[in-house]
Amino acid sequence: MSILLSHTSALQLMRLRGYPARVEEWSESTSYVPPKLPGHQKVMRIISADDLLRELPMPLDLLVRTDNNSHTTALADKHVTRSAFPRDAFARLSEDLYCVAPELIAFQMARGASVEQVALLLYELVGTYALDCGSSYGMTQRKEPLTTIEAISEMLLRRGSTHGSRKVGAALPLVAPDSGSPMESKLALRIKAPVDQGGWGMQFTSMNRSMWLGRLSGRFEELKLRKPDILFCGAREGSGPRFVALEYHGAWHLQDEQVKKDEVRRNEFAANGIKDYTIFKDQYDDLDYMDWLISQIGEELGICMDYLAWGKNLREDLYQRLEKARPLGLADDSAVRLSA
Repeated sequence: MSILLSHTSALQLMRLRGYPARVEEWSESTSYVPPKLPGHQKVMRIISADDLLRELPMPLDLLVRTDNNSHTTALADKHVTRSAFPRDAFARLSEDLYCVAPELIAFQMARGASVEQVALLLYELVGTYALDCGSSYGMTQRKEPLTTIEAISEMLLRRGSTHGSRKVGAALPLVAPDSGSPMESKLALRIKAPVDQGGWGMQFTSMNRSMWLGRLSGRFEELKLRKPDILFCGAREGSGPRFVALEYHGAWHLQDEQVKKDEVRRNEFAANGIKDYTIFKDQYDDLDYMDWLISQIGEELGICMDYLAWGKNLREDLYQRLEKARPLGLADDSAVRLSA
C-alpha cells in the first residue's frame, strides 16, 4: 500500500533540493487517494527506503479517504478527505510514495492562514527560491519554478468553491512569477496590491527576466545578460518606451566583491537607458521613503501618482501584516531568517 504526502509535509518535501529531479524521474500523476494508512511497519519501511522522506520531521502528514481502520502514529498524522481531485493532483515520487502537486498545496495550507501568507507561498512556488532555515540567508535557489500562475489558476477553476479556494483566489492577483527571494516577493506584493488593500497599485513588466544589455569591454562592444529584480515599462507623452529597474539588495550585496559587481550592473543599465533604483531593508521599512520612491518611478513612466496622497494607513497596515506573516510550512522550532 502506498502513502500520499500532503499539507505541511508535502510543502517541506517540495523545498528539498532533490524534489524536482524526483518528479521528473517518475513523471506520473494520479487522482487516487489511499483508503487508509498502511500499518506502522509499512510506513517505517517506506521512510527508511527514501532519502527525501528521511529529511522530513515526523510525523508525516498523509492524506487518506476514510478515518476507519487507521489512526495517527508517531510516524503518520492522517488527514481525511472525501473530495474528488483532478488526474494531476498528486505526483508519484517512488514505488510507494505520492505527493500533493505544487498546484494544490496552497489550497491545503490556506486553513488558518492569512491571504498575505498564501500569496507569499504562491510567490515561492512560482519563484526560483525555496525557504530553508538551515541556510545562511534562509533560502536556497531553484533552477526553475515548481509551477506557474496559470497552472494554479486552472486548479482554482477546477476546484470551484472547495476548501482554500477563496484565499487562493484572493491571493493570486497579488502574485508575480520568477521572484528570487522572500524579500523580493514582499516588495512585489506591496507594489501590485491595490491601493485600497494597502499597496501602491502599480503593475510591472517582469521579475528577474533575462535582458541582453550592450556594454563596452576593452575596444569591443558585447552583450551581457542581466536580470532586473523588478522591471517597469511605461511611456511619457511624446517619448518612446521608458524602462525602470528596482533592485532589492539583501545582506550578501554588502560583500566587497558583490558591491563591485552591482556597480558594473548599474552602469550597464544606465548606458542602455534604464533607470535603476536600489533599496536595502532600511529603505523597504521606511514607508515615507517608499512612497517617495514609488512616486519617482511612476513619474519616470508617465504615471500620475496623486492617488498616493491617501491610504498611507492602509500601506502601513499591509507592511505590518507582511512583517508578522510567518512563512507557511516551517517546522515549529525553525528560526526564521528571511532578510535575504
